[in-house]
Amino acid sequence: MGPLASGDVFVPGDRLDAMLTDCPDAVAVDMESTAIAQVCRSFDVGFVSTRGISDLCGPAANEEHPERVEGASERAASIVVELLETES
Repeated sequence: MGPLASGDVFVPGDRLDAMLTDCPDAVAVDMESTAIAQVCRSFDVGFVSTRGISDLCGPAANEEHPERVEGASERAASIVVELLETES
């Protein structure tokens, strides 16, 4: 778990160093949740995002993506279940 950078494209290996310079604490790039968070903030509505990160940065990112989807989904789901049980 950790902070996410936002972006509108996959981060290719040749742009990874630049992204990490701009966002040194980022553990991933989120392409979707940022837009939702901005709308929620505009309307003063709470927001939390749980993401299953399945695509890694680097030259083999597109090839590795399908192999990681199931595990990422399972980890994200377990976090949501734990959060809901804690809040109940």
